[in-house]
Amino acid sequence: MARGAAESITNVLQEMKELIVAAQEDNVDTAKIQTDIDNLVNQIDSIVGAAQFNGLNLIDNTNTVDFLASLDRASGGTVTASSISVTGVDLSTTTGSLAAAASIYVTTDAAG
Repeated sequence: MARGAAESITNVLQEMKELIVAAQEDNVDTAKIQTDIDNLVNQIDSIVGAAQFNGLNLIDNTNTVDFLASLDRASGGTVTASSISVTGVDLSTTTGSLAAAASIYVTTDAAG
């Protein structure tokens, strides 16, 4: 789920980039573009919130989770478990790595 969500977020960010580039053109409706950008920010938050598997969301927190990687059996019959630790990433637009996306504002002046 996390990989698919990250790919979806990448696609949404590409759409936002295209809108920002379009906003730099003459005679465009920046209010409409701003509305579209705001909707895409909301879409990112929706993707982040929905990226759960068995109640675990690796793109909406920074917790570390251990996953069983293998069970190794020694010649004497003892079994040892090996695990992989994965640290989540907060990709939300409110408090996470993409928080700056929520403050994108296209204006009509060249400096914006």
